[in-house]
Amino acid sequence: MNLNNWKSMAKAHWKEFQPERYKALVKLHKLGDALHEAAEKTHLEMSELENQGYSTEDAWQMTRKKYLLPREVPGVEEPMNNQGAKLIQEVSQIMSFEEEQDLSKSGPLVIY
Repeated sequence: MNLNNWKSMAKAHWKEFQPERYKALVKLHKLGDALHEAAEKTHLEMSELENQGYSTEDAWQMTRKKYLLPREVPGVEEPMNNQGAKLIQEVSQIMSFEEEQDLSKSGPLVIY
């Protein structure tokens, strides 16, 4: 795969999974530079892995999510808006409350 294909793939991925980053890069006229840098870093790291004996496919699998296809990680200023993230947040709050109140010694926690 050539760098232009990787850039196109990353652009679509960032637009969907990292919309805030994508919008900021577009606004600053830096999207092209960031895509090129991500593709270059992927190429360099894959080359290093292949030189160490990894197959092209293994090198791709090990490298693609670092630069080209990273997952969105909500920051402090970005609210979590999907149901799974909200559920994880609720469970964490319940567990923190249980630890603070030491409810584990007084019996099971019943949630209605």
